[in-house]
Amino acid sequence: MTTSQTRTCSRGRWLLPLAILAGLFAAGTPARGVIVFEKGSRVPIRGYLVQQSEASITVEIRSAEGAVLDERIITRSAIEDLIITVDTERLAALRPDKPSDYRDYAEELAEKREDPEARDTAIRLYLIAAYRSPQELGRSSLLGMTALARTPTEERRFRAMAYLLGDEHDPALLARPTSSSAEAVGFTEDERRILRSLLRKIRARRTTEAEQLLHGAEVQPLLPRLAPWVSPAELQAVTAPKSTLSPPLLRQLLSLEIALSGGSPADSGEKDAAVESWSERVARGGVKPVAVLSLETLTEFDPRQSVFRDRRWTEGG
Repeated sequence: MTTSQTRTCSRGRWLLPLAILAGLFAAGTPARGVIVFEKGSRVPIRGYLVQQSEASITVEIRSAEGAVLDERIITRSAIEDLIITVDTERLAALRPDKPSDYRDYAEELAEKREDPEARDTAIRLYLIAAYRSPQELGRSSLLGMTALARTPTEERRFRAMAYLLGDEHDPALLARPTSSSAEAVGFTEDERRILRSLLRKIRARRTTEAEQLLHGAEVQPLLPRLAPWVSPAELQAVTAPKSTLSPPLLRQLLSLEIALSGGSPADSGEKDAAVESWSERVARGGVKPVAVLSLETLTEFDPRQSVFRDRRWTEGG
């Protein structure tokens, strides 16, 4: 995506003129995640662009599992903005021998999680970073994925993988999340975005950037409302140079990040099964083989495919 092909719209994302869409969405290329703003409507349409003509575009609305829920045909004359958040040129510049670059771009895309492609790409990039550098980036990348999980089951899988990769093997990572929605304390989407950015910088131990953000005019007024999760003093301490991030505080910050990401997996309606002994389950034939967790099978994305070429992910060196 070149500078001449993009311009910044008032909503703070990249806006592509409709005239160049034909080249970007040629036949045979994967569907691109898009956010469409129709004229006269304040509610955007988020989905995947699967077809386009001179008169209209077709957008699929998909569930978290990828099932098609709806298909919208939108005339070009009705479109005010069409936004694509994933920069394919930046993806093509990523190299497997620099896994931290994958992690860094994942952190940026995580801020645009309302776009389905940005969310999926962030998960993929975190996964590649963890696969390429499990000791240095594995646990932090999996925690980043946890905040982007598309279903409660997927979140538990990501937490379990973070548990396996971490030296501490913190059992609290395996607990069912109990955070409540950040909307309950009145955070707007822009406020949640800036707070998520702060928390991700803290998790990545980018303390200088986190400290600057913490003391900025956008974050300071929000700190008193974070009291249910973390105090201003704790945030100040953890962003200081050479500070450490203890497992208990990391759990607090992760719970807050999940809440700021839009909801509580604990409210998904799933119930814990009644506790019974292993022998009782074997006797009634209720034991199934337990799948072995691995980074290669954790999601639908294969982290070995780490080179983006011709708009597709392929295996690299």
